[in-house]
Order: sequence, then structure tokens, then C-alpha cells
Amino acid sequence: GAYRTDLFSVMLNGEYRDGTFDTKRNVSFGAYTQPNDDLGLAANTLYHHQYDDLNSSKNMEARVALAYRPQQTDLIVLEKLEYIHKEERGATEGKTQKLINNLQANYTPHDTFELSLQYGVKYVFDKIDDHEHKGWIHLSGIDARYDITKKIDIGLQSSAMFAESVGNLDYGAGVYVGYNLVDTMWLSLGYNWMGFDDSDFDLQTYRTQGPYVKFRMRFDQKTLGETAKALSW
Repeated sequence: GAYRTDLFSVMLNGEYRDGTFDTKRNVSFGAYTQPNDDLGLAANTLYHHQYDDLNSSKNMEARVALAYRPQQTDLIVLEKLEYIHKEERGATEGKTQKLINNLQANYTPHDTFELSLQYGVKYVFDKIDDHEHKGWIHLSGIDARYDITKKIDIGLQSSAMFAESVGNLDYGAGVYVGYNLVDTMWLSLGYNWMGFDDSDFDLQTYRTQGPYVKFRMRFDQKTLGETAKALSW
């Protein structure tokens, strides 16, 4: 079900299914608000439990996100904090816990140019049977875009990811061209000649090596609420 006012909206859904072979429980909750022209806020929680006589799988995700643009500035700040818990029981037992934070600042000094800086950090705890792994991972990235026309832009991105526990450093770099489909939605075609794969740090930028196609948003003050809502999922 959902409840909406001029100030905020709330969504709550639940499902229970007792099947022939297994049982499923699903619960989702979301809340979104844009209290003023400068700020959009959102929170979202998902819970999934599937089990039978021999196996059990649990998944819980909780996210809080904000989009902030002070008036009379050329800056938009995006922030997302999330906690993920996954647990498997059966022939093999495993548990994963992750605390992830992503911070991104978009600076638009001119109508045709935008510069984005991102810093992400997460703590990961993995356990499979008696084997444990834990540690911090950091990501830094930069993305520059230039509008050739009102419908077409080009961009260049570069990033680095460092895993403290193993001392591993990965690099990514690529170029792309984008086409404005409608309003703030763009379709990007790009190629990364260096890259790595970690979806926990994906806000706007695709970093896996090779060619790709990706939908992305470009933000403005009128869509801060929808931006925060999209980040929370």
C-alpha cells in the first residue's frame, strides 16, 4: 500500500507465499520527501526470506539517500548510505555484511559543462563455513561531461579502487557519448579501456572494462526528490 501527501510519500508492501517446495516472505518499505527546493530525502528497506526443510536464504537491505543543491550555487551533492546483510544456510553456510557509503558532488560552472567527483567507502565481512574475510575498500572517481548540443554530450571518466586488506589497487578510465531521451534521462554509449567491477560504487558511472550501454540521470533542482528516491533503490 501507499500513502501520499504534498510533503512526503510512504510505501509498504508485504508478501507471504507457502509453496509446494519452499516458503517465501517479502517486505519492502520506502519513504520519500522534498521538504524544500534545496533538499530531497529518501529511505528504503527490503527484507526477503526463502526457506525449505533443508535450506534457508535471507537478504536484508536498508538505504538512506539525499540530494542537496543550495540555492544560488552550481553544486549538487548526492549521498547514499546502505547496509546489506545476506545469509545462506544449507549444504554450505555463508554470511555477508556490507556497510557502504557513496558521496558525489556535481559541479556545473557553465550550462554546457559538468564535473563530478565521487568518493566511496565500504566495510565488508564475508564468512563461508569456517573461512572469514573482512576489510575496507575505497573508491575515488572523476567524471567530466561537455554538451555538444542540447541533445548530445560527451564525457571522460577515471577512477581508482583500493582494497586495504590485500593491498590491491585497480584503475578505470573510459569515454562515452550521451543522448538526451527525455527530460533528465540520458542514454550513454561508452567504452572503458581499463576497468573493474564493483556494483556497490555505481552511482552514475559504469566502470567495467569494455563497451557498454547505460541509462543515466542528469540532475536539477526540480527533480531532487525523484533523484533521492532513485538513489535509495
